[in-house]
Amino acid sequence: IVTATFDLGNPSSLRQRVTVLLHDVNFSDLSVCTFWIPAGQPLSTYTFRTFATEAWTNATISIYPATVAAPGEWVQLDNVTLRRTPSAVMTATECIEPNAGAVNGGRVFRPGNAASVVTAPTVGVAETDGRRVLRVDLRSWLGAGAGSWRVRVEVSTDGMTWTPARLVATDDGGLEIDLSPYEGETVLVRFLFDLGP
Repeated sequence: IVTATFDLGNPSSLRQRVTVLLHDVNFSDLSVCTFWIPAGQPLSTYTFRTFATEAWTNATISIYPATVAAPGEWVQLDNVTLRRTPSAVMTATECIEPNAGAVNGGRVFRPGNAASVVTAPTVGVAETDGRRVLRVDLRSWLGAGAGSWRVRVEVSTDGMTWTPARLVATDDGGLEIDLSPYEGETVLVRFLFDLGP
């Protein structure tokens, strides 16, 4: 298990997206987190925790600004650490924003010779035609030869019983999940890889 911490800030007037990879230096094994940095945010600490599926020669962190910004606008980065944390308790890759809980992040799977990646979802609630819907910005790349691999989105009210809400088989951005059946309730949403039938 490896844990990275880093400070990200956004002095610009636009929300900025940053993609972070923890990987072996040759990219043979990697995990991905994507963070949206609010406009005007001062340097704030983010945490990315994941695990290696094979022995790494040189553990590496790569940070990519992913938003095309106007001239003179940028993202700030400071205080980067990357260390082994074998005693950490985790069940999945964790992408932790400042003052927020963990959101399952992107994890690379390799069905056959293909690489399949799902970015950490950005989630919000919106009103559409009088319904409350979960608005998700989710990007998935199911590599050639991945067969029936896809992303399964599930909803739960108790964290034990999960109801399938959506299957994503290709690139899918801005998908909506209807939460009107759960009006007034607290819900949990999880994103899983699904081999399918």
